[in-house]
Amino acid sequence: MDLFGVFKIGASGLKIQRMRMDLIAANVANMETTRT
Repeated sequence: MDLFGVFKIGASGLKIQRMRMDLIAANVANMETTRT
């Protein structure tokens, strides 16, 4: 595996983790809201 492939795998892992953190942040931000 070349260096570019290693960077590509690392970048995709970071992207997935960022998506998870965005989802958690949205859930925390909406924790105090109520449905009407």
